[in-house]
Amino acid sequence: STSAFSLGVVAGRQQCSQLSNSMKGCSNEMTELAGRRNFLSNISNSISTVTVAGTVAAGLTFVPSAFLAQPALAAGAADDYVPKVEDVKLIAALGVSLDKLAERVGDANQWGEAGLNLAVFAKDPRFYENYARNYVSKSVKNDAESDPRVGKIKLAIKTIISVKDLIDVGTGTDAECKEAVQRVRKAQVLIGDFLQGSGVSDERVTKYIASHR
Repeated sequence: STSAFSLGVVAGRQQCSQLSNSMKGCSNEMTELAGRRNFLSNISNSISTVTVAGTVAAGLTFVPSAFLAQPALAAGAADDYVPKVEDVKLIAALGVSLDKLAERVGDANQWGEAGLNLAVFAKDPRFYENYARNYVSKSVKNDAESDPRVGKIKLAIKTIISVKDLIDVGTGTDAECKEAVQRVRKAQVLIGDFLQGSGVSDERVTKYIASHR
């Protein structure tokens, strides 16, 4: 009887030990899964920051085309499309963010940082041009590429990138800083011209256009 009891105790201890080890294993797996989840979450947040915020803090809004799908237009879309602010928001955001760029390039002490961010912006110079063309294609059936509104964005981007060229060869004199600011303001006016011709009726767009003439 005593021997049977002892064997039962030993068996019970073994079961408890196995259960404890099993629980530890589950705990370790859950800890590992939580770590992976946090890792993936951090990556997701980083990508979100790059694609949406871009270099806004530096005075530019840059969304690499690799991160943003350009949906194909449905047949007949040009006949029934109603302009929406949602469809021009990236170009509008670029225009607004240029206020910060103008502030930076107007200060020779910030030229280095501005130049670096303009270099990033210049890596995909056709992104906003393509975005504008896709927007125009919603209401123009043929040859959106030649539409004057697309031309406004082409020139705006070219003007922004020319500020980098000025920084690269300049020394940050008062005259050069003034010229850099003027180029940024010119780009903002061109963006305003695009928005004015977009057909979008929105108070924020109207306000931007009025303040960048």
